[in-house]
Amino acid sequence: MPAEKSAIRYKEGKQSLFESTYTAARFNIVLSTFLGLGLLYNQVPLNIILTWLSAIYALSVVRMLHCSYVLKNEIYDDFHLGLFVILTGLLGFTWSAIYFASIEFVTKGELYLILVVCAGMVSGATATLGVYLPAFMAYALSMFLPVIIYNYSLWDVNGAIFATICLCFILGVTAVAKSHRKLLKNLFFLTEQNKILLEKFELLSITDPLTGLFNRRHFNEVLNTEYSKRKREQDSMALILIDIDNFKLINDNFGHPFGDLFLEYLAKYLRYHAKRNNDLIFRLGGDEFALLLLNTTEKTAKGICNRINGEFLKEPIFEYQPKDELHEKIMKQISLSIGMLYIPADSAITIDEINEKADHLLYQSKNDGKNQFNFSNCIDDENGLPV
Repeated sequence: MPAEKSAIRYKEGKQSLFESTYTAARFNIVLSTFLGLGLLYNQVPLNIILTWLSAIYALSVVRMLHCSYVLKNEIYDDFHLGLFVILTGLLGFTWSAIYFASIEFVTKGELYLILVVCAGMVSGATATLGVYLPAFMAYALSMFLPVIIYNYSLWDVNGAIFATICLCFILGVTAVAKSHRKLLKNLFFLTEQNKILLEKFELLSITDPLTGLFNRRHFNEVLNTEYSKRKREQDSMALILIDIDNFKLINDNFGHPFGDLFLEYLAKYLRYHAKRNNDLIFRLGGDEFALLLLNTTEKTAKGICNRINGEFLKEPIFEYQPKDELHEKIMKQISLSIGMLYIPADSAITIDEINEKADHLLYQSKNDGKNQFNFSNCIDDENGLPV
């Protein structure tokens, strides 16, 4: 089990921080507008209100643009996190500025109302900024620390009591933010672990447990997907079916454990010859395998088939050495039958026809005496040309 990271180090944590901030920035604009109208009603000079509102609007828009840019480009690096903290701190300080700008024009009750609005903003920030404690602290402290210092500096009982109440409030919401961050961290951790488990389950569901190759289920899915993609992007591909000749002799004479080792060998052997990123290998079941070569040429596909057929049991990958004449005799009868269907980009062949033609080519190799390689080009077939 990997160690848990801090909440902000999860991608979900970063997305949550910037998404929630992008949304909350609009409420800063709305709430500051209503507060500005209230202050104007209480005789605070218009130029002070407009200056303050302009600063709030500008910072809110800048934060929205920054969040939008980060989310769109998914740039969750330390630079943008640092810039986010700075912008958040500036916004908090701007909110506190209206408290000091209004002192000489409003009553204490109205000043307290301003701080009630600020307290509501900080409380809401426990949800939007709680995932990243430095941002929350920058917001809360820049908004309330100047007020706390100012009221303590008055050197009177009422000011000290009010400053202490503000200080207790900050400590309380900080504790809430830490608790929220911990819950989010656990949530993101569990989400990440679930994703890992789902990916492992998905991989197991499309993988043959013996060879580690893709299974028939995935073969059917990929063939349909790549067939549609080929038509859109005009790419050619080749389907190769491979069957082990006389594989039953291995199981009957050497036992199924050795048969399983042989299938594992063939899987390694096919990986060795089909190693491009566009080469997909499948075990369809029993001793039948398939290769799907994407974005390839007919020459390349034929070359891979010829090497697979010609170098079989000559590669050092297979470490088994015959122990007696029977083993040597049996192994000499083991070979590969191969059928390859090349599908050019402009071919009108259907999925059902692809499977049917590839199967026909494989069994034609079987019927021709095994250890054979037969191929066909869909365009030649459609034009009635010999292949």
